[in-house]
Amino acid sequence: MKKTLICCNTNGLDLRLFRLDTECWTVAETSRYPLQGVAGSSMAMPAAAVGDMIYVAFRGESPALISLRLTGDRTGVQQVGHLAIEESCPYLSLSGNGRFLLAAGGTNALAVRIGKDGVLDRVVSRMPLGELAHCVVERGGSVYGTACRDDLLRRYRLDLETGALEETAQVAFPKGSGPRHMAFSPDGRLLYVITENAGTIVTLSLAGDGEDAAQPRMLGTVPLLAGEGRRWSGDLALSDDGAWLFASERASDQLVSLRLDASGQTMAASSKVASPEHVRSLHLDPDRGYLVAVGNFGQSGEVYAVETDGRLTRKVTFVAGDGPSWVLCI
Repeated sequence: MKKTLICCNTNGLDLRLFRLDTECWTVAETSRYPLQGVAGSSMAMPAAAVGDMIYVAFRGESPALISLRLTGDRTGVQQVGHLAIEESCPYLSLSGNGRFLLAAGGTNALAVRIGKDGVLDRVVSRMPLGELAHCVVERGGSVYGTACRDDLLRRYRLDLETGALEETAQVAFPKGSGPRHMAFSPDGRLLYVITENAGTIVTLSLAGDGEDAAQPRMLGTVPLLAGEGRRWSGDLALSDDGAWLFASERASDQLVSLRLDASGQTMAASSKVASPEHVRSLHLDPDRGYLVAVGNFGQSGEVYAVETDGRLTRKVTFVAGDGPSWVLCI
């Protein structure tokens, strides 16, 4: 199986594209694309993809959301749009209908209209989220956002026609825990949230989500690693069958595999493996065949095979770029 990997590089201010071959476990660079119309260094640059479009948040001088289009052979990209915004955005995602880019940045959650040509048009909604707004994801018309420094999760209703956001609920997390990235269970009834500073995964019930949604409820908390010590957790990925969660712990540079029971409400760490330095972005193959991790504090990327027992086996190491902070696979 051959896939295209795209890495966003913080220090290089570029995108690097690679061809991943999971039959012989090789990664070969196909092109590099320096971002156009940007100035100064950038903090970690997230990305999101739909169809032949890639969207990247530039977080340096004059923050912007950048629209890029893949070439026909998917070995390169061309920049086709540059939308100036106020916020420095650490996370991007897409609405389920593909009409809006969702972004978290500063203290806000944003909805950005995608034009008919795929280029980002304008910010159509901006709602308070909290200090260090960090992540926004949508499911069934509801958008969930985390504010890492305010230890807060907010829920909004997304108007799927206009992109308007309307707040419908809040959930307070333990003080100092730092809710960060999220993943939905396959049936959409549970939400898993990784906490940056506490090094835990919190499970919330979303039963009744939608127009008559009930208040989200915390069901339980599980530590990624046993024992004391500093925690600096990063990204979270859930297998499509809901059986495994994979998480990065950046203080000790490890990836942790967690097994979920049939209900999805009970989990336990089952294995761990060394990771590149400071992993803040993971890509998990939908069929759970492999996982890609890139180290933001270096240049390294790793591809791991996912074994039937959830163990991650390193298959290939590659130079992802200068400060790779996000990875996509298409």
